[in-house]
This record gives sequence, C-alpha cells and structure tokens, in this order.
Amino acid sequence: MYKFDREAYDRRMEWYRDARFGMFIHWGLYAIPARGEWVRSTEQIPKENKEKYVHKDYLSGIMKLGIKREKIGDIFVFEDGADVVVSKEISRYLVESIGQLTRFSKAQIEKLNISEIRKPDIKKEIMDIRVSSLRLDNMVAELAHCSRTKANEIIEAQRVFLNYINEENNSKIVKQGDIIVIRGKGKFNVLKIDGQTKKGKIIVMVEHYI
Repeated sequence: MYKFDREAYDRRMEWYRDARFGMFIHWGLYAIPARGEWVRSTEQIPKENKEKYVHKDYLSGIMKLGIKREKIGDIFVFEDGADVVVSKEISRYLVESIGQLTRFSKAQIEKLNISEIRKPDIKKEIMDIRVSSLRLDNMVAELAHCSRTKANEIIEAQRVFLNYINEENNSKIVKQGDIIVIRGKGKFNVLKIDGQTKKGKIIVMVEHYI
C-alpha cells in the first residue's frame, strides 16, 4: 500500500516556493474590469464563451513571446481562465507582455503567491509497470509505450522533466517519490518501487495524471 512520503513532497514544494510564481489569467467576458467575478455569479455567460481555451492555447501563447518551454511550469486551466506557474526570472516580462497577444488582449493578468494557485480536480489512475532497470530511458519507454530508442529521442528532444527540471541524462536513476513529466504523454508520480518479478523485472507503482 502506498505511504505518503513527506520528505519527497517537501522537496518538490521547495522548488515551487524558491523558483516560481503564479500568474492568474482571466479571459473574455470574465475579464471586463470591475465586473469579472460578479458576472460569473449573477449573470449567465453564453455557452460559447466558456471553456474556449485549453492548455495548448495558453502554452503556445506564452511561447510566442520567446519564452522557452523549460521556464514554464504547470498550467491549470479553468472555465474562467488559467493559473500558470512560470520561472521567477521571466515574471515581470511576462506580466507586461502577454496582454499584447490578441488572444489575451482583454485578459486580466494578476501575479499571485504560489500558495494562492488553484488546482483543478485532476483525475488519476494507479498502475504497475515493469522495467529492467530504473534508468530514465527505461521508465520513459514504459510510460510512453514506445521503444528504448524512441524514449532516448524523446529525452534528447528535451521533452522529459524529472521533478520539474528538464533531464537529458538518459541513464539517470529514477527514485521513489520522483515526478516524471513527458511532454505530450502526461505526468507520472513514482509512488513505490514494489519488488521484482520472477524474471527479475522491477515492479514500479505509478500514479498517472489523466
């Protein structure tokens, strides 16, 4: 049975507290000055204006400003906008520049403390995978359902993040409590190294954010 690892949790949260800040983006009718929140609760918003943007719309918009993908953390998308986690070093530039994009020209941009970031109700599934070793390329191949060769290509393309930091070392050993993000494939939490099969394969319990 999975046991909560406080040390691993604190290690991940320390990265957020030290390196990141939150940005809250309201879009469309919700962003009308002095009326955004009131409109949400007292007037019916046309259905076509709700949930118009998805994760890729926010990500591609931010990257159009010349910001590298590794400077952008989680993007939590809601009906009224998104909470975006980004690197502290680009915070001022992003807040001042993102409104220049057409899609965000009417948006309300607000800088938040990381503790104020909203998190959606994310669906998760627990699964067991079997790997020959805990090398990163082995884990990526199993999680992305591809060959080791393809997994190494994904790592070399800087699409893999270990504990939210881009990792290009394919032989890096993954540990219990680590978070693996494979761009285009999803986010995975290594819950438990759960012994071996009779053939020597390592059993790893993983939580997949659907």
